Amino acid sequence: MKLGLIGATNVGKSTLFNRLIGTHRAIVTDIAGTTRDIITDNTEFGGVTVQVSDSPGLDNFSEELDFIGKIIKNSDYLLFVVDFNIGIGPKELEIIQLIRKSGMEDQCLLVINKADKWMREADKDVALADYWSLGLASLVMISAKNGANVDELEEMLHLIVSTHSYKKIDPKHELIVTFVGKPNVGKSTLLNTFAKAPLSKVSDVPGTTLDYISEQVSYGDTVFKLVDTAGIRKFTKTHGLEKIAYAKTLKMLEYYKPITILLRDSTEEISKQDLHLVGELIGMGLPIVIARNKIDAIDESQLERLKKGTPEMMNFARWIPACYISGKQGKHLDNLMKLVKKVHDFRTIKISTNSLNTTVLNAQTISPAKFPKNKICKIRYITQVEGHQPSFVCFVNNAEKLNFSLARWLDNVLRRTYGFDGVPIKIDFRGKKEKEERKTASVD
Repeated sequence: MKLGLIGATNVGKSTLFNRLIGTHRAIVTDIAGTTRDIITDNTEFGGVTVQVSDSPGLDNFSEELDFIGKIIKNSDYLLFVVDFNIGIGPKELEIIQLIRKSGMEDQCLLVINKADKWMREADKDVALADYWSLGLASLVMISAKNGANVDELEEMLHLIVSTHSYKKIDPKHELIVTFVGKPNVGKSTLLNTFAKAPLSKVSDVPGTTLDYISEQVSYGDTVFKLVDTAGIRKFTKTHGLEKIAYAKTLKMLEYYKPITILLRDSTEEISKQDLHLVGELIGMGLPIVIARNKIDAIDESQLERLKKGTPEMMNFARWIPACYISGKQGKHLDNLMKLVKKVHDFRTIKISTNSLNTTVLNAQTISPAKFPKNKICKIRYITQVEGHQPSFVCFVNNAEKLNFSLARWLDNVLRRTYGFDGVPIKIDFRGKKEKEERKTASVD
């Protein structure tokens, strides 16, 4: 079931959205227009997965109405949220016209929010007369901020879900992919192109996208959940809502652990900030694909130089693949999604212990890692362990002689043999000294 939250700016839709899905998914402030795009997440009512969408609040109300119209069109049921302290104004009347044109009056619940100071029952009936006159299916008075009467709203939603036949939403089997990068590199345009709809507001003004938003698209036999994030600039230059958006992006990355597409403007060189971001993503163990966007803005000779220069700029992580696209014109997006699928396959590959040990033993015989004199360290045994990234445990003959060169050598051996394009590899070395310490600790 698809549930849409609609209403004018600053009536408390995002606060209610967070209440319904049970997390601080949407950024909530007292600043009108904090939510600038449609944001979507899943919750569950009566054992049925419900996809909840929150409409944006924008300075330009006609633009806001376009987003509301899209949600109305794509929803099975609507929650029309109004501010009890303001009542029915011109904006609400325009929204109710959209609901009537869609014929969804019977699939719409009027949610009268911010009713923190409850009136006597007799007075309440008089106050609600105007709301009933709108002709919607039902109404409920709540305070999303304080949680007052939200349980009644949820009970009504339980009843709606259980007594109607809606298309089931299957949240499983999604390959989650997120777009990250500096402001104005074309992340929102790319999401809109994939979705074939204006989900995310596109503007030349940096910082337009604050909350991360997502859309489900299918390519071949794979379902992708594409996530657009706020533009990431130097943390010292962020402030106010941008700082909140930056923190939410990091939490989302840590929670979902998606495949990340680092979007870059083809007309600009890779910056130190981009390299720093790549380092952070590697540190989080996230798969990475570089997408050089806006190739429609450069000529063929510039594109060839770009293809040769990208690996040089990424010297510390040459295993990260790159793709050259135009989100605006939709060029080479199939290539990008094939590359993402390939990286996903490498991320989930399982290698037998026998194959690993044969590979490493042969490599140590033919081209061993280089060590200073009398400080040679050899791998005796290697096995793959569970993890959100390819993770390996190696037992060595002498842990005290370990150095960075062995880790780099093993990383190269594994990539040369098994691929792992775009995927950070985690290696844990253990030696005799560590075994003795664990044995002593267990005896104590």
